Amino acid sequence: MVREYYIDNIYQINFSTLIFKLNKPNSIPKELVIEFGRRIHLTKYSTEKPFKPPQFCTLLRKYLLNNRIQIVEQPDFERIAIIRTASKYDRYNLIIELFGKGNIILTDNENKIIHASSYRKMRDRSVIRGETIKPPPQKGLDPQKIGLAEFSQKIKETHGQLRKVLGTILSVSAVYAEEFLKLAGVKNITCEDITTEMIGEIWKAVLLNLNKRENPQPCIIYNNQNLPVNIVPFPLTIYNDYRFEYYPTLNDAFDEYFTKKIFEQKS
Repeated sequence: MVREYYIDNIYQINFSTLIFKLNKPNSIPKELVIEFGRRIHLTKYSTEKPFKPPQFCTLLRKYLLNNRIQIVEQPDFERIAIIRTASKYDRYNLIIELFGKGNIILTDNENKIIHASSYRKMRDRSVIRGETIKPPPQKGLDPQKIGLAEFSQKIKETHGQLRKVLGTILSVSAVYAEEFLKLAGVKNITCEDITTEMIGEIWKAVLLNLNKRENPQPCIIYNNQNLPVNIVPFPLTIYNDYRFEYYPTLNDAFDEYFTKKIFEQKS
């Protein structure tokens, strides 16, 4: 997506939103939008930039301007993106947390924290300047790395409504948990009432959705008031009564969805 591009400038639109202006020889410049806690994508839309950068933006410029982006990665199915950059003399990592309230953390090549948009002390980890960054604890199982037996055992040893439990076990939103149940033909019962056969059908639904990622059909979902309600990488059966608007890439869908919401909020 942006590998080998250089960070030409950085703008901070508001507390949680940054725009990275990217350049590469013989290529069209790009703008990368990062809104921690929500999204990261390229945009084709022009956004008004503040004349004077806030302090956090100034600090990011100090370390990242003219750095080359080596790779953008998402570790272990988690809601984290890591942009690894390099200059002639140094290497830096920008960690974007896309869960909860979100955060953006700048670290050096040894993973020591240089700056963060928010410093926090938590029970299982801390985000403190000078300390080595630790990844957040894994929220759920990675369906790419487990099998039916482990999935079944986890459900049987958990209590509560199945839809909520599925979301927790697999670290997915309620939308996908609901989709799994619908495809499996299983109602939102409690884990105490589930059968082995039901678990097998749910697992088939999980694998089916994983396989759909190989041939994505990104789309924005619109309700009967023609308002956008969600972005999905492929159509979901729970939205069969809604209108789908398809896009060439998931990035295009994200850009259109969030830009429309911003324009609507300003109007």
